[in-house]
Amino acid sequence: MKKTINKNRVPQKPWRKWSEAARAAFNDFYAMIYENQKLIAHPRMEKIKAAHWKTVAWNAAWLAADRIDGKFGEER
Repeated sequence: MKKTINKNRVPQKPWRKWSEAARAAFNDFYAMIYENQKLIAHPRMEKIKAAHWKTVAWNAAWLAADRIDGKFGEER
């Protein structure tokens, strides 16, 4: 199986716990969300600052990775 590269510097502890599918999902979702604010945000909303949007993309990608491994909502 192909090993997924930690392109976005996710901390090693959660990265090692995620499956290869979850790791790949994180990378894909993060890139897609970060690069497409207009697609995701409301059309009448002002553009969110890059640093803030990066956090939104990171959190959404993290949730997607957790969901793939069946851990959605467990760690609160």
